[in-house]
Amino acid sequence: MNIKHAIIGCGHIAPSHVDGCIHNNITIAACCDLDIEKAKKFADTHKIASVANSFEEVLANSSIDSVSICTDHKSHADLAIRALESGKNVIVEKPMALSVQDAERMIATAKMHHNVLTVISQHRYNRVIMEIKKAIDSGTFGAITMVNATLNSQKNKEYYTNSYWKGKLDKEGGSTLINQAIHTLDLLLWIKGLPVDVGAFGSNLKFKGIIETEDTFASIMKFADESLAILSTTNTSIDIWDSKIEVIGTKGTITFSADYPVKVIHLIHEDPEVAKTLGELLESYADKFTEPPPVSYYGTKHREQMGDFFNVVCGKSKSLFMEPEDALKTLTVVLKLYQCYR
Repeated sequence: MNIKHAIIGCGHIAPSHVDGCIHNNITIAACCDLDIEKAKKFADTHKIASVANSFEEVLANSSIDSVSICTDHKSHADLAIRALESGKNVIVEKPMALSVQDAERMIATAKMHHNVLTVISQHRYNRVIMEIKKAIDSGTFGAITMVNATLNSQKNKEYYTNSYWKGKLDKEGGSTLINQAIHTLDLLLWIKGLPVDVGAFGSNLKFKGIIETEDTFASIMKFADESLAILSTTNTSIDIWDSKIEVIGTKGTITFSADYPVKVIHLIHEDPEVAKTLGELLESYADKFTEPPPVSYYGTKHREQMGDFFNVVCGKSKSLFMEPEDALKTLTVVLKLYQCYR
C-alpha cells in the first residue's frame, strides 16, 4: 500500500514527522499551515510537492490517507476528529487534547470510522527504555518504592512572545508540564501505572507578565502499593534540555536520561553480576548517532512510532504499541495535577 501523508502545522516539531515519513518510505503529499508562506518554505525545504491553503483542502483530497497534526494544543481534538470523520488516519502530537472529554471523543470517532489514531509518545519506542521497563516489570529491581523524574529546559522570552499560542492558557493548556514534561511524566506512568492520589504546585517565576501559564512545576504521586513518585520540571534552566528518571527498588536502583541519546547514568544492584549483565544489554541498544534527529532532544523515535502507525494502517500489524487510550491516561494525570493548584 502506497500511503500518502500530510503534515498539518509546519512548526518546530513538524520536521520530526517528515523524518519519520522518510525513514518509513512514506510519501508526504502535502503540508498545511495557518501561515501559507511558512508552509511554502517548509515544503521547499523538505521537497513536499503540494502546499494546501487550508485544512479543508487536505480533508477533501481523497488521495491522502493519513495526517500528522502538529498544531497548537487547543486545536488537536477538533482537527483530529474532523480528519477521522473524513476517513483519514491520524497521528497527533502530544498532548492528545486539553480535556478528557475531547480525548474520549477522538477515540470514539476513530473506532466509529475504523481509522487508526495514535498520539506521539516517542520515548516509549526507545529500546533502552523498553528493556529498562522489562527489567522493572520482571522484578529485577525488587519492589519499586520511589521514582524521581525531572526535566530542566531552557526557554526564552521570544519562545512565548513570537507564538500566537504558547503561554496562553486557553491554547496551550499550561506550559512546562503539559508541553515539555509530559514526555517524562508519560514514561513515569508507563513504569509505575496510574497514581491513586496526587498533589502539586506550579509557579511563574521567570516569565511573569509574559505568559499566563506555569514555568516551574513540582508534584508528588502516590500509588496503590503506597510507593511514591516525584515529578519536577522548569523552563527557567540554562540547560537546553535535561531529563532524568530515577527508579529505586528494594534490590537496586537505575537512573537514566529521558532525552537523546538515552543514557544509563547510574545502575546498582545487590547482585553485581545482574548489574553487569543488564548494563551490557542496555549499552548494546544505545543510540549510535548514525542518523541524528531533526531536533536533538526529541530523539529519533518518531521514526519507530510512525512506523508502528503506518504498519497498522497498511494492515501489517493489528494493533499499536502506543494506543490512544494510553495517551488518555497520561492526559488524565496531567489535568489532575493542574487541578491541584489552579
